[in-house]
Amino acid sequence: MKDGYMFTDSNYVVGFLKWLILQKKETYFTRCNVVAQIPACLREVGYLIGPIQAWDGTGTVSQSHGSDGIVLVTGGSRETDPFIDETGGLIDPIYHFHFKHNRSYIEKPVQHCVRGFPDGI
Repeated sequence: MKDGYMFTDSNYVVGFLKWLILQKKETYFTRCNVVAQIPACLREVGYLIGPIQAWDGTGTVSQSHGSDGIVLVTGGSRETDPFIDETGGLIDPIYHFHFKHNRSYIEKPVQHCVRGFPDGI
C-alpha cells in the first residue's frame, strides 16, 4: 500500500511489460502469479520468452533459468519485480452508493469503497 492506494496485479503486469520491451533481457524474477502466467500465453503466440519456472528462493538460481526467462519466486528474500509500476497502475477507490428504502422515507446513503477499474477501462 502506498499513500492510501493498494498495489494490484496490474502494477506487476505493467512492470513485466516494461521488461518485455527491453532489447537485452536478463531473467525476470517475480512473486506475482499473474506475471508468471502471462508470458506462457505470449510465448504461445510467438514472443521469444525463455523458460518459465518456479523457485523456492533457497540456494542459488539454477543456470537452467537462463536469460529472457521468468522465475516465480515462492520464498526467500530475493528482490523481485524490478520494473514494478509504482504510480501509473495505482487505482483510485471507486465509491458505490446504496440506498435503503423504508416505506415512508429513504435512509441516509451507505457508502462502500470498492477497489477496481473505473467504468470504461
